[in-house]
Amino acid sequence: MTTCFLAPDPVQGTFFIPGGNTPGNGAQVFFYVAGSVSTKQTVYKDNAAAVAWTNPIVLDSGGNLPSGGEVWFPTGQTFKVVWAPSNDTDPPTSPYRTMDNLSGMNDSSGTASEWIGGATPTFISSTQFTLAGDQTATYTPGRRLKSTNTGGTIYSTVVSSVFGALTTITVQNDSGVLDAGLSTLFYGLLAADHLSVPQSTLNAQPQVNARLTVVSGIPVPTDDVSTTKIYLTPYKGNTIDFYNLSNTNWERLTFSEVSTSIPTTTIVHDVFAFASSGAVIIETVAWATNTSRSASLSVVSGMLVKTSDNHLYVGSIFPASSGVISDTASTRTVFNYWNQVDRPMACYGTTASWTYPQASNSLFTVVGGSSNFAMKAVYGQSTAANVWHLAVGRFATVTTSGQIVAAVGVDSFNNATTGTLNGRAFADGTTAFCQAIAFYKGIPGIGLHTYAPVVQFQGTTSFIWLGTNNVGDFPGLAGTYKG
Repeated sequence: MTTCFLAPDPVQGTFFIPGGNTPGNGAQVFFYVAGSVSTKQTVYKDNAAAVAWTNPIVLDSGGNLPSGGEVWFPTGQTFKVVWAPSNDTDPPTSPYRTMDNLSGMNDSSGTASEWIGGATPTFISSTQFTLAGDQTATYTPGRRLKSTNTGGTIYSTVVSSVFGALTTITVQNDSGVLDAGLSTLFYGLLAADHLSVPQSTLNAQPQVNARLTVVSGIPVPTDDVSTTKIYLTPYKGNTIDFYNLSNTNWERLTFSEVSTSIPTTTIVHDVFAFASSGAVIIETVAWATNTSRSASLSVVSGMLVKTSDNHLYVGSIFPASSGVISDTASTRTVFNYWNQVDRPMACYGTTASWTYPQASNSLFTVVGGSSNFAMKAVYGQSTAANVWHLAVGRFATVTTSGQIVAAVGVDSFNNATTGTLNGRAFADGTTAFCQAIAFYKGIPGIGLHTYAPVVQFQGTTSFIWLGTNNVGDFPGLAGTYKG
């Protein structure tokens, strides 16, 4: 025997036509499978399921169930109930009211569906359809959809919802496309705005599962690369959130890798991402100088965006030359604001011998005498400390003794930078093999920065640095870049 539970109000109560106190004389009450738009489901007049109601039930002149009857739902079943005018079609096209995912009172075995049956869609394109009436309050950007097409079931995310004579919905499909066989539509029980899912904080940040990279499909390259494109590649997921100015909500899109050409001007550029017709686009914006940006940034819900249009800030780059960017051990010029990782950096000398060019207690100078012996890094935000270690060794002094001082020069080739623990070694005036080790830790400002290994000889004459064919004997600067 089928066990039934009494259907909840308002199924049992008097139905009034919305907008007034007029009873729904002759109104039809349809019962469907939860989430369906046309699959009817039987309800009963008694708890033993002995007598079934007609479907639809036609209400009496007072808007009540005929003969003071009751509606009973079979155990474990959930229903969509639709009240419609007496002259409406089956299924209704202009209902008075729709309630979905109803189960019998005290029926603990019923499970509600996550999908709610929607209005009948009219196909436009692979990513668009229309709905009758103003449906913008239901089909909000970011809401999940499930639709039936000739090609099968397609899951999508609402990108935009615009009402004119009809409501035009633009979607981003997870995979596949909408087609001319589009027939049924369901929307997710939870909306993207004011959702009821608990967050880890009251203002939980949106998600950005992406990194800028110079190698297609590789979010964290391990080889030295120079290329003409910058890519935004999925990383630890494939979703990215954008701020919608029209409804002041964050919208989540799934995306595949996108790219853009490296700018031809050799100056720092910001990289922004934004949504266009459901697709992710990236753009570059040149800075005013290599240490000051031209487009200001603002914070919206904890996210950095371009002030003028709320495009999402994802990082900064510096072209090594016109239309070319490098990502190497000595040149880290791709800064990621999101999903930062520690990247190794290093540069080593290759000069076999080199005479220190200046007199006693002079300024620092670059090891090897060349400003090319340095590292470059770009920072879009001052977010993390950088640590550099410098080792300078194997000196032979000439005729005099003195101290060899090693340091790190930040944006300078002739001075030690504050924050450096200078390393000192003593030369005895004949032939001294010694090593000076320096350590630097600092938080750089935004923009392009140079890190150079610099030395100073505190003696009365000059000294000669001796190298060998062993790389380990050459001076070197190494550290970690976070970006």
